[in-house]
Amino acid sequence: MAYDVVCIGNAIVDLISGVGEDFIGRNGLDKGGMMLVDAAESERRRSLVPDVAMTPGGSAANTAACLASLGAKVAFVGKVGNDALGAFFRDGMREIGVDFLCEADHEEIPTANCLALVTPDGERTMSTYLGACIHLSPADIPKEAVEGAKIVFIEGYLLDSPSSYAAVRSIFEIAGAAGTQIALTLSDSRCVERHVERFHQLATHWDCDIVIANEKEIRALHTAATTDDAIEAAAARINLSVVTLGARGAVAAGKGNVERVQAEPVDEIVDLVGAGDAFAAGFLHGYVNGEYPRDALTVGAKCASVVIQGQGARPSVKLAEAVYGKVKKEMVHA
Repeated sequence: MAYDVVCIGNAIVDLISGVGEDFIGRNGLDKGGMMLVDAAESERRRSLVPDVAMTPGGSAANTAACLASLGAKVAFVGKVGNDALGAFFRDGMREIGVDFLCEADHEEIPTANCLALVTPDGERTMSTYLGACIHLSPADIPKEAVEGAKIVFIEGYLLDSPSSYAAVRSIFEIAGAAGTQIALTLSDSRCVERHVERFHQLATHWDCDIVIANEKEIRALHTAATTDDAIEAAAARINLSVVTLGARGAVAAGKGNVERVQAEPVDEIVDLVGAGDAFAAGFLHGYVNGEYPRDALTVGAKCASVVIQGQGARPSVKLAEAVYGKVKKEMVHA
Protein backbone atom coordinates (compact mmCIF):
# COMPACT_ATOMS: atom_id res chain seq x y z
CA MET A 1 0.00 0.00 0.00
CA ALA A 2 1.20 3.51 -0.82
CA TYR A 3 0.66 5.72 2.23
CA ASP A 4 -0.21 9.37 2.44
CA VAL A 5 1.87 9.66 5.61
CA VAL A 6 4.19 7.30 7.47
CA CYS A 7 4.57 8.51 11.08
CA ILE A 8 7.64 7.44 13.04
CA GLY A 9 8.01 8.01 16.78
CA ASN A 10 7.89 6.67 20.31
CA ALA A 11 5.30 3.94 20.95
CA ILE A 12 3.88 4.63 24.41
CA VAL A 13 0.78 3.29 26.15
CA ASP A 14 -1.02 5.97 28.17
CA LEU A 15 -2.40 4.79 31.51
CA ILE A 16 -4.92 7.35 32.77
CA SER A 17 -6.44 7.43 36.22
CA GLY A 18 -8.53 10.00 38.05
CA VAL A 19 -7.29 10.80 41.58
CA GLY A 20 -8.12 13.26 44.34
CA GLU A 21 -6.07 16.37 45.10
CA ASP A 22 -4.67 14.83 48.29
CA PHE A 23 -3.38 11.77 46.36
CA ILE A 24 -0.62 13.80 44.66
CA GLY A 25 0.78 15.33 47.84
CA ARG A 26 0.36 12.14 49.88
CA ASN A 27 2.55 10.24 47.41
CA GLY A 28 5.18 12.95 47.04
CA LEU A 29 4.44 13.68 43.37
CA ASP A 30 5.03 16.96 41.53
CA LYS A 31 1.59 18.11 40.46
CA GLY A 32 1.39 18.91 36.75
CA GLY A 33 4.93 17.68 36.13
CA MET A 34 6.34 14.88 33.97
CA MET A 35 9.02 12.63 35.44
CA LEU A 36 11.02 9.95 33.65
CA VAL A 37 11.14 6.78 35.77
CA ASP A 38 12.78 3.38 35.49
CA ALA A 39 10.94 0.08 35.18
CA ALA A 40 10.79 -0.59 38.93
CA GLU A 41 9.47 2.86 39.80
CA SER A 42 6.98 2.64 36.95
CA GLU A 43 5.59 -0.58 38.42
CA ARG A 44 5.45 0.96 41.90
CA ARG A 45 3.53 4.00 40.75
CA ARG A 46 1.13 1.92 38.68
CA SER A 47 0.39 -0.15 41.80
CA LEU A 48 -0.86 2.99 43.57
CA VAL A 49 -3.91 3.18 41.31
CA PRO A 50 -5.86 -0.06 40.81
CA ASP A 51 -7.94 1.22 37.89
CA VAL A 52 -6.49 2.81 34.77
CA ALA A 53 -7.87 3.55 31.32
CA MET A 54 -5.41 2.48 28.65
CA THR A 55 -4.92 4.03 25.22
CA PRO A 56 -2.09 3.90 22.66
CA GLY A 57 -0.16 7.16 22.94
CA GLY A 58 2.96 9.02 21.94
CA SER A 59 3.13 12.23 19.91
CA ALA A 60 3.57 10.86 16.37
CA ALA A 61 1.16 8.01 17.15
CA ASN A 62 -1.48 10.58 18.15
CA THR A 63 -0.88 12.41 14.87
CA ALA A 64 -1.29 9.12 13.01
CA ALA A 65 -4.58 8.49 14.82
CA CYS A 66 -5.88 11.92 13.81
CA LEU A 67 -4.77 11.38 10.21
CA ALA A 68 -6.71 8.12 10.11
CA SER A 69 -9.75 9.94 11.52
CA LEU A 70 -9.40 12.41 8.64
CA GLY A 71 -9.48 9.54 6.14
CA ALA A 72 -5.78 9.40 5.28
CA LYS A 73 -3.89 6.22 4.42
CA VAL A 74 -1.43 6.24 7.30
CA ALA A 75 1.11 3.95 8.96
CA PHE A 76 3.05 4.15 12.21
CA VAL A 77 6.51 2.86 13.06
CA GLY A 78 7.59 2.58 16.70
CA LYS A 79 9.26 -0.02 18.94
CA VAL A 80 7.27 -2.00 21.49
CA GLY A 81 8.17 -4.86 23.81
CA ASN A 82 7.02 -8.45 23.50
CA ASP A 83 4.38 -8.04 26.20
CA ALA A 84 0.71 -7.29 26.82
CA LEU A 85 1.13 -3.52 26.51
CA GLY A 86 2.96 -3.96 23.21
CA ALA A 87 0.13 -6.08 21.82
CA PHE A 88 -2.38 -3.54 23.13
CA PHE A 89 -0.55 -0.70 21.38
CA ARG A 90 -0.26 -2.55 18.08
CA ASP A 91 -3.86 -3.76 18.08
CA GLY A 92 -5.16 -0.35 19.18
CA MET A 93 -3.46 1.44 16.30
CA ARG A 94 -4.77 -1.07 13.77
CA GLU A 95 -8.31 -0.82 15.15
CA ILE A 96 -8.41 2.90 14.35
CA GLY A 97 -7.13 2.39 10.81
CA VAL A 98 -3.38 2.92 11.29
CA ASP A 99 -1.06 0.22 9.91
CA PHE A 100 1.59 -0.72 12.49
CA LEU A 101 4.76 -1.51 10.57
CA CYS A 102 7.48 -2.20 13.15
CA GLU A 103 8.10 -5.91 12.60
CA ALA A 104 10.31 -6.94 15.55
CA ASP A 105 9.32 -6.50 19.20
CA HIS A 106 12.02 -6.00 21.82
CA GLU A 107 12.36 -9.35 23.57
CA GLU A 108 13.96 -8.08 26.80
CA ILE A 109 12.64 -4.57 27.50
CA PRO A 110 8.97 -3.78 28.23
CA THR A 111 6.77 -1.45 26.20
CA ALA A 112 6.93 2.23 27.20
CA ASN A 113 4.12 3.64 29.27
CA CYS A 114 3.00 6.97 30.67
CA LEU A 115 0.97 7.00 33.89
CA ALA A 116 -1.19 10.13 33.85
CA LEU A 117 -2.87 10.97 37.15
CA VAL A 118 -5.71 13.42 36.55
CA THR A 119 -6.92 15.58 39.43
CA PRO A 120 -10.41 17.15 39.50
CA ASP A 121 -9.06 20.41 38.04
CA GLY A 122 -7.97 18.55 34.89
CA GLU A 123 -4.24 18.76 35.67
CA ARG A 124 -2.16 15.76 34.61
CA THR A 125 0.77 14.51 36.70
CA MET A 126 2.76 12.14 34.52
CA SER A 127 5.34 9.42 35.10
CA THR A 128 6.91 8.08 31.91
CA TYR A 129 8.90 4.89 31.45
CA LEU A 130 10.50 4.93 27.99
CA GLY A 131 11.24 1.21 27.83
CA ALA A 132 11.46 -0.36 24.40
CA CYS A 133 10.61 2.73 22.35
CA ILE A 134 14.09 4.26 22.64
CA HIS A 135 15.54 1.15 20.97
CA LEU A 136 14.05 1.86 17.56
CA SER A 137 16.89 1.24 15.11
CA PRO A 138 17.63 1.61 11.38
CA ALA A 139 16.73 -2.08 10.98
CA ASP A 140 13.16 -1.27 12.10
CA ILE A 141 12.54 1.29 9.35
CA PRO A 142 10.31 -0.15 6.57
CA LYS A 143 12.21 0.96 3.47
CA GLU A 144 9.47 0.31 0.91
CA ALA A 145 6.81 2.09 2.97
CA VAL A 146 9.00 5.19 3.35
CA GLU A 147 9.91 5.16 -0.34
CA GLY A 148 6.27 4.92 -1.40
CA ALA A 149 4.81 7.48 1.00
CA LYS A 150 3.90 11.05 0.10
CA ILE A 151 5.35 12.30 3.40
CA VAL A 152 7.27 10.69 6.25
CA PHE A 153 6.60 12.42 9.58
CA ILE A 154 9.38 12.20 12.21
CA GLU A 155 8.95 12.82 15.93
CA GLY A 156 11.66 15.01 17.44
CA TYR A 157 11.78 13.00 20.67
CA LEU A 158 13.61 10.30 18.67
CA LEU A 159 16.76 12.41 18.93
CA ASP A 160 16.93 11.65 22.67
CA SER A 161 18.18 8.11 22.01
CA PRO A 162 21.36 7.17 20.09
CA SER A 163 19.56 4.19 18.55
CA SER A 164 16.47 6.08 17.42
CA TYR A 165 18.60 9.02 16.22
CA ALA A 166 20.43 6.56 13.97
CA ALA A 167 16.99 5.48 12.71
CA VAL A 168 16.17 9.12 11.93
CA ARG A 169 19.36 9.47 9.88
CA SER A 170 18.41 6.30 8.02
CA ILE A 171 14.95 7.73 7.27
CA PHE A 172 16.53 10.85 5.78
CA GLU A 173 18.72 8.69 3.53
CA ILE A 174 15.85 6.49 2.34
CA ALA A 175 13.36 9.33 1.85
CA GLY A 176 15.91 11.60 0.23
CA ALA A 177 16.91 8.98 -2.32
CA ALA A 178 13.27 8.16 -3.12
CA GLY A 179 12.02 11.75 -3.30
CA THR A 180 9.65 11.23 -0.35
CA GLN A 181 8.93 14.50 1.42
CA ILE A 182 10.06 14.77 5.05
CA ALA A 183 8.25 16.56 7.88
CA LEU A 184 10.02 16.95 11.23
CA THR A 185 8.22 17.96 14.42
CA LEU A 186 10.42 19.54 17.08
CA SER A 187 8.35 17.90 19.89
CA ASP A 188 9.62 19.83 22.93
CA SER A 189 11.76 22.93 23.47
CA ARG A 190 13.91 21.20 26.10
CA CYS A 191 14.52 18.35 23.66
CA VAL A 192 15.59 20.92 21.03
CA GLU A 193 17.92 22.59 23.53
CA ARG A 194 19.50 19.23 24.40
CA HIS A 195 20.26 18.47 20.75
CA VAL A 196 20.15 21.88 19.08
CA GLU A 197 22.97 21.15 16.63
CA ARG A 198 21.36 17.90 15.49
CA PHE A 199 17.95 19.52 15.17
CA HIS A 200 19.43 22.41 13.20
CA GLN A 201 21.21 20.03 10.83
CA LEU A 202 18.02 18.06 10.20
CA ALA A 203 15.67 21.05 10.02
CA THR A 204 17.87 22.86 7.50
CA HIS A 205 18.74 19.74 5.49
CA TRP A 206 17.79 20.06 1.82
CA ASP A 207 15.64 16.93 2.08
CA CYS A 208 13.58 18.29 5.01
CA ASP A 209 10.49 19.89 3.50
CA ILE A 210 8.47 20.84 6.59
CA VAL A 211 9.35 21.74 10.19
CA ILE A 212 6.45 21.78 12.67
CA ALA A 213 6.89 23.55 16.01
CA ASN A 214 5.29 25.68 18.69
CA GLU A 215 6.63 29.06 19.78
CA LYS A 216 9.11 27.78 22.37
CA GLU A 217 10.43 25.13 20.02
CA ILE A 218 10.99 27.44 17.04
CA ARG A 219 12.76 29.96 19.30
CA ALA A 220 15.01 27.20 20.61
CA LEU A 221 15.82 26.00 17.09
CA HIS A 222 16.82 29.44 15.85
CA THR A 223 18.19 30.62 19.25
CA ALA A 224 15.90 33.62 18.93
CA ALA A 225 14.79 35.97 21.71
CA THR A 226 11.25 36.38 20.36
CA THR A 227 8.81 34.34 18.33
CA ASP A 228 8.74 37.04 15.65
CA ASP A 229 12.53 36.81 15.32
CA ALA A 230 12.32 33.03 15.02
CA ILE A 231 9.60 33.24 12.37
CA GLU A 232 11.68 35.78 10.43
CA ALA A 233 14.64 33.38 10.54
CA ALA A 234 12.40 30.51 9.41
CA ALA A 235 11.00 32.58 6.54
CA ALA A 236 14.50 32.97 5.14
CA ARG A 237 14.79 29.21 4.71
CA ILE A 238 13.84 27.27 1.59
CA ASN A 239 11.80 24.70 3.51
CA LEU A 240 8.47 25.40 5.18
CA SER A 241 8.22 26.06 8.93
CA VAL A 242 4.78 25.70 10.46
CA VAL A 243 4.44 27.31 13.89
CA THR A 244 1.47 27.06 16.24
CA LEU A 245 0.78 30.17 18.33
CA GLY A 246 -1.91 28.88 20.70
CA ALA A 247 -4.88 31.22 20.90
CA ARG A 248 -3.22 33.46 18.28
CA GLY A 249 -3.47 30.85 15.55
CA ALA A 250 -0.62 29.55 13.41
CA VAL A 251 1.83 30.65 10.72
CA ALA A 252 3.60 29.05 7.77
CA ALA A 253 6.97 30.61 6.92
CA GLY A 254 9.43 29.87 4.13
CA LYS A 255 10.93 31.15 0.88
CA GLY A 256 10.53 34.72 2.11
CA ASN A 257 6.78 34.40 2.80
CA VAL A 258 4.78 34.31 6.02
CA GLU A 259 1.10 33.30 6.04
CA ARG A 260 -1.16 33.38 9.10
CA VAL A 261 -4.49 31.97 10.21
CA GLN A 262 -6.48 32.65 13.36
CA ALA A 263 -7.21 29.99 15.96
CA GLU A 264 -10.55 28.25 15.60
CA PRO A 265 -12.97 29.51 18.30
CA VAL A 266 -14.16 26.88 20.78
CA ASP A 267 -17.04 26.76 23.23
CA GLU A 268 -15.03 25.17 26.04
CA ILE A 269 -11.48 23.90 26.40
CA VAL A 270 -11.62 20.52 28.13
CA ASP A 271 -8.08 19.16 27.63
CA LEU A 272 -5.15 20.77 25.82
CA VAL A 273 -3.19 17.52 25.66
CA GLY A 274 -2.76 16.49 22.02
CA ALA A 275 -3.57 19.88 20.48
CA GLY A 276 -0.23 20.10 18.69
CA ASP A 277 -0.41 16.50 17.49
CA ALA A 278 -3.89 17.10 16.07
CA PHE A 279 -2.78 20.33 14.40
CA ALA A 280 0.12 18.50 12.74
CA ALA A 281 -2.28 15.87 11.42
CA GLY A 282 -4.64 18.47 9.98
CA PHE A 283 -1.85 20.43 8.33
CA LEU A 284 -0.24 17.32 6.81
CA HIS A 285 -3.60 16.04 5.57
CA GLY A 286 -4.32 19.31 3.83
CA TYR A 287 -0.78 19.51 2.47
CA VAL A 288 -0.70 16.01 0.94
CA ASN A 289 -4.08 16.70 -0.66
CA GLY A 290 -2.66 19.68 -2.51
CA GLU A 291 -4.02 22.52 -0.39
CA TYR A 292 -2.17 25.82 -0.25
CA PRO A 293 -0.21 26.28 3.01
CA ARG A 294 -2.78 28.75 4.35
CA ASP A 295 -5.59 26.26 3.75
CA ALA A 296 -3.58 23.44 5.31
CA LEU A 297 -3.09 25.69 8.35
CA THR A 298 -6.87 26.14 8.51
CA VAL A 299 -7.39 22.36 8.55
CA GLY A 300 -4.79 22.03 11.30
CA ALA A 301 -6.39 24.73 13.42
CA LYS A 302 -9.80 23.09 13.10
CA CYS A 303 -8.43 19.66 14.08
CA ALA A 304 -6.81 21.13 17.18
CA SER A 305 -10.06 22.86 18.13
CA VAL A 306 -11.99 19.59 17.93
CA VAL A 307 -9.49 17.63 20.03
CA ILE A 308 -9.20 20.21 22.86
CA GLN A 309 -12.97 20.16 23.33
CA GLY A 310 -12.81 16.48 24.33
CA GLN A 311 -10.91 14.45 26.90
CA GLY A 312 -7.57 12.97 25.88
CA ALA A 313 -5.14 13.39 23.02
CA ARG A 314 -7.25 11.73 20.34
CA PRO A 315 -10.54 12.75 18.73
CA SER A 316 -13.78 11.42 20.15
CA VAL A 317 -15.57 12.21 16.86
CA LYS A 318 -14.74 11.51 13.22
CA LEU A 319 -12.43 14.37 12.21
CA ALA A 320 -13.28 14.03 8.51
CA GLU A 321 -16.86 15.03 9.33
CA ALA A 322 -16.13 17.53 12.11
CA VAL A 323 -13.43 19.38 10.17
CA TYR A 324 -14.17 19.39 6.47
CA GLY A 325 -17.84 20.24 6.67
CA LYS A 326 -16.87 23.70 7.89
CA VAL A 327 -13.35 24.17 6.63
CA LYS A 328 -14.20 23.77 2.95
CA LYS A 329 -16.34 26.89 3.19
CA GLU A 330 -13.48 28.86 4.71
CA MET A 331 -10.56 27.92 2.48
CA VAL A 332 -9.11 31.01 0.90
CA HIS A 333 -8.29 29.32 -2.42
CA ALA A 334 -11.20 26.87 -2.62
